[in-house]
Parts: sequence; structure tokens; C-alpha cells
Amino acid sequence: MSRAARHIPALQPGTLEEVVDAWTRIASQERNHRALTVGSRELTYKSAFSFLGRAPEDVYALDFFGQVIFGAATVEEWQHWIVVKTIKPFWAGEKKIPLRVMVKQDEAPGYLTELVGQEATLFCHGVAPQLTASRIAYQLEVDFALKHAGCTVRRGRLTP
Repeated sequence: MSRAARHIPALQPGTLEEVVDAWTRIASQERNHRALTVGSRELTYKSAFSFLGRAPEDVYALDFFGQVIFGAATVEEWQHWIVVKTIKPFWAGEKKIPLRVMVKQDEAPGYLTELVGQEATLFCHGVAPQLTASRIAYQLEVDFALKHAGCTVRRGRLTP
């Protein structure tokens, strides 16, 4: 009975934060057996998450709306901002640049300021990267009030 229950899709919606928390608690060998619905797609916790370490170097090849994209990141303070940048770079013309999230310090979730200077993992879903005018990063604009889309960060370098 418990084996069959693992394949029944969840009926209760979860926020991006809750989905990421669940992913971190599920053993990696179990993720392929745990159902997760993303939008209208029936996936598993393994297929719903796409690791940047295995991603192509074309940022536009990533499925930010159909999967949760995640990978190693740095968290830094810069002027009055908290800046989260991926370790993995992506091609922009002839150079490689990171994905980046910038949040005003006074608007940042409390956990984010605690991660400054620590190894971290960035998780994103439902946001589209845009090349900055200065061409130094692919910016992800995040509204932390949204429950099912945006970005979140966890302590440590998490892998599949």
C-alpha cells in the first residue's frame, strides 16, 4: 500500500519553498518514486528538478517554467543589495556570465542575509532570465510575495 501511495500525485498545492524543502528531505534514490505536479505536468521529484551542473551553457535551453532549476551559488552583499550568483556561467556572445538575483537588503527574506558569504544553492522556477544591459549577468527578477514562482536559496552546495 505505501509503495502504491508514492505514485499518487499530491492533491494539495505546495509553495516553491515547500517543494524545495521536500526535495531536500527526500533521499536522492527515492526522488524518482515521489510524484510532483508542476503546472499541469505529472513529474517526479527527480524529473522536476534540473541541476545546473549538468545543464547546457545556453541559458535559454533551461526550462524555468516547467522545472525547478538549481545549482551552486554565491551570496554577497553589494552596496544596499544582496546578490545571489550562480557558479555555473552561461554564454552571452563571446563571454560567459552567471545567472543573478538581486534583492534590496531591506526587502530580502531574513534567511537570505544569513547566507552572505556561505556556500549556497539557488533554486528558481517560473521566472525568465534577462540579459542585463551591461551584459554582466542573466538577471532573474523575483517577487518574494509570489508563492509558486520565483527563487529561493538554501545553505550548502546541494546536488542531485
